Amino acid sequence: MDNRPTLTKTKIKTSTKVGLALGAGIIAVAAIAIVIQRPPGVFIISAKPDLFGTSTLAPTWQTGGKLSFKIVVKNQGKATAGASTVKIYTQMGDNIPQASMTNAGLVKEAVIEPLEPGSVSKEVEVFVDVPPNFKLVNMIIEVDSKNQVVESDEGNNKSWAAVPPRPFPDLFGTSTLAPTWQTDGKLSFKAVVKNQGKATAGAFTVKIYSQMGDNIPQASMVNVGLVKETVIESLEPGAVSKETATLVDVPPGFKLVNMIIEVDSKNQVIESDEGNNKSWAAVPPR
Repeated sequence: MDNRPTLTKTKIKTSTKVGLALGAGIIAVAAIAIVIQRPPGVFIISAKPDLFGTSTLAPTWQTGGKLSFKIVVKNQGKATAGASTVKIYTQMGDNIPQASMTNAGLVKEAVIEPLEPGSVSKEVEVFVDVPPNFKLVNMIIEVDSKNQVVESDEGNNKSWAAVPPRPFPDLFGTSTLAPTWQTDGKLSFKAVVKNQGKATAGAFTVKIYSQMGDNIPQASMVNVGLVKETVIESLEPGAVSKETATLVDVPPGFKLVNMIIEVDSKNQVIESDEGNNKSWAAVPPR
């Protein structure tokens, strides 16, 4: 009878190697590599967050030429996003390519705290002081601007919000009492200023002139003499100023042709139409 130990081959389900067993004791074991087997065509996909920026207040012009803009960041993915950074830019100029970063200038950077799936960040507000001669086209939101979060969609991190045309005041002077001769030979004249624009006008100066002589060119400032100057503190859109009354003492030998109103005579207000600040009111024969 052969009493030598029997060499037995043992198959390990998850192993790529074979173990050698002697009786009940293991005398040698090869390195075992564990392989997780899945049914064919089955994959395990880990969920990811997806951050997206959107405005809660569209770009809105405030009094004084400032632009107000409010945004939030949403996590529309299926996993929690860690802390991230959002940047807000202005974009100015003509012929800006669509969905580009051309002429973009950073105006605010903020840290967004971790966001669970479906949640929304706290609101981020921006006030932009825009010089009058700048043509502002877009506000741009860039979420996860420092690539701190791995997302399911990395291509939707920028969004553009169009800025409406900037509103301006538009001042215009008009007579409420046409030039009228009084019994004492003085000329009476009353005028108001209207703001027919879409923004409030700050303080400005109004001047009233008389214009005398023969063959005066139409709508000119030839032969004018200042008779009154007054300051109007401010004027909201659609509002009308208090009446400015003027009495002009005209010597008998003078031929008075026009009374002229000049609003914003010192160019204190930027207007949508700077060409309508003077108006002429014809004086009837004395």
